[in-house]
Amino acid sequence: MLFKFKQSKIIVDCFTHDKAAFEVYKIRKSVYYYPETIKDMESNFTTTDRATNINYMLSTIKKCSGINSLYKHGAIIPLWADFISQPIDYIAGNAAVGIFFNPEQAGSHDPRQYPGIMSEYFNVKIPGVWHLVEPSGINFLWQAATWNLDNQNKDVVIPPGVLDFKWNAQTNLNMFVKKDLPNFKLTAGTPVVQIIPLTEKQVEYQCHLISAEEYWNKPAQPGHFKSMLRWKKEKEKAAKLDATEKKGRCPFGFK
Repeated sequence: MLFKFKQSKIIVDCFTHDKAAFEVYKIRKSVYYYPETIKDMESNFTTTDRATNINYMLSTIKKCSGINSLYKHGAIIPLWADFISQPIDYIAGNAAVGIFFNPEQAGSHDPRQYPGIMSEYFNVKIPGVWHLVEPSGINFLWQAATWNLDNQNKDVVIPPGVLDFKWNAQTNLNMFVKKDLPNFKLTAGTPVVQIIPLTEKQVEYQCHLISAEEYWNKPAQPGHFKSMLRWKKEKEKAAKLDATEKKGRCPFGFK
């Protein structure tokens, strides 16, 4: 006899104090941000075999199982405000890294933090307005929403990584922008990042609008911790001490 066990559902709570992000540019499952260019594309087209001069049908990427499967997984974070940059002026020292129409402005990492990497690009760091919390600590793949960014992929690179939302809730957007790029703009609402949970369990994303005070109390790496690894280790150590203290045990093993 076969038994079917209902899998537990994982909830990712997405907190923001930004009303526009919550009401207009919400984090949603990837399928809701399926690229319009692909959606409007024909599924097939006619081509001619050069050797035989016979016509036959070819599929477009609209039928690509890899792309369609990609948008069945994870969630997408759209840009929550317009970002305008003048790269040539910035490199010449005549302008800031960019203007971000949000209370928190864009910044950049010191190039000495990534020597020999992306030398033809400069870094832009846009502070996130979402704090994501998932207490079990499952890992998520963080990557560019490549198919949504389309032609901007060659000029703006969003590097991938793996992270969890147990130890750090932040969703800062790091980008590398070509130094010789003419003035450009990323518009609010543009899908920029896709997060894909590395688990077989069902994952749901729930968005919440909260106060700024509540928002900054969510788990995040404090500014004086320059290393996320150190922050995680310190938090783990503190959690063990809390558990020991709760049980009323002496940390040295004395009774």
